[in-house]
Amino acid sequence: MFPYAPDRTYTPPDAPKQSLSALQSVLGIERAVIVQASCHGTDNRAMLDAIKTSGGRYRGVAIVDASFTETDYAALHDGGIRGVRFNFVEHLGGRPDMRVFHHVIQRIRPLGWHLVVHLDAGGHS
Repeated sequence: MFPYAPDRTYTPPDAPKQSLSALQSVLGIERAVIVQASCHGTDNRAMLDAIKTSGGRYRGVAIVDASFTETDYAALHDGGIRGVRFNFVEHLGGRPDMRVFHHVIQRIRPLGWHLVVHLDAGGHS
């Protein structure tokens, strides 16, 4: 129903929103924050659909790029998004363009959103 990004670096097993809801019921969890998976890239529709059908129980963290307009950000906000995620993880594309990173920070600041930075863990003894 929601395609994976053609340039993704991995293909996960399907995880429909009904599975998340069922797991939450078993665990007794009422609310959740869904963080956009890099396998969907900047196409946040699957996450927005899950948020929309959650009855207000979910919020989300999107992946965006420089092409997103103020209208796009407003639609994401209206759809329950409250943050953006950047991948600095080598197997997920490595370091983002820092101009885009700073541009996005300026766009989300007035919205009061969070910034999620996904990093590789350095293994030091």
